[in-house]
Amino acid sequence: MFETDFYQNLINIYFDQINPPAHHQELAKIGGPISQYLADQSNNLIHITGNNSNHILDIDITSAFPTICHNLFNQNNNFIKQLNNIQEKKAKNIHIATTLKGEPLKQINQICKLIIMGIILDTNNQDELENILILELKKDGCLISCSTETLDRLTYLNSNPNEFTRFVLSHNFQFHFEQYAKYIRSNRTSFLLNKSLDNITVKGYYKHIPTKLKNHMFNFITNKTQNINDINNIYNKKYFKILQKHNLKEHLENYFLCNKNKVIDTTGRYVPLQLNTNVDPKIYQKIFIHPLIISNQTNIT
Repeated sequence: MFETDFYQNLINIYFDQINPPAHHQELAKIGGPISQYLADQSNNLIHITGNNSNHILDIDITSAFPTICHNLFNQNNNFIKQLNNIQEKKAKNIHIATTLKGEPLKQINQICKLIIMGIILDTNNQDELENILILELKKDGCLISCSTETLDRLTYLNSNPNEFTRFVLSHNFQFHFEQYAKYIRSNRTSFLLNKSLDNITVKGYYKHIPTKLKNHMFNFITNKTQNINDINNIYNKKYFKILQKHNLKEHLENYFLCNKNKVIDTTGRYVPLQLNTNVDPKIYQKIFIHPLIISNQTNIT
């Protein structure tokens, strides 16, 4: 279906030039998974703190799908003409997904994976490669732990003389980078502390959080003074039952309601809050507080 040789050329140069380290051989395979979370694979908690020699870096391809399509099809193709007439990013991606559904869309996802993996691993320095740990591979992006050498190479991509990077940049791909001070992954959820140490971002299954609980989470992840007894006094069955029975909305919204009147039930699911909804408040601590406390004890993976 594709009208240019870009896909095949990308595969060829990836195969010839990219030599993944042993710990990422399977992930880096052509035709391998297009997304993977290291912590989820082992059903374990992973936490990493950045420092002067080890860095947490999030990389994603800017306008990934539209850029790929412009390389796969001739510019006078009707699909490309229609794509160029769409201004909004989400609408562009919907147009691509609905027009190229099936095998072509799978191949575009695979192209995303090859580009992001290739850019990350495009170095001839074996020691540098061994220090690259892919924490999350996500369609058009990747979150990694890496050395200063890798950080500098990726930050200044235009200075990389290696063939794969030159090929990708010559086809108008651009990348966005963001560094983090701390990364935690637990219960299919990622907690990210920014470099300025003034904001925590939560992504994944439990991304919806009660408003005041997030303030407590920030204190724990930054290791600020925070009494665990304050949390224990809130997240207990007696306190929740009082709030539930009397429908004390403000307190429920502060500490239990996650999104559109939903709470987390005893099975760990987001469900609408009703009088008979079964909630174990300790689950909130297990999901949102305990991983952050553990992350301050040791820096392990």
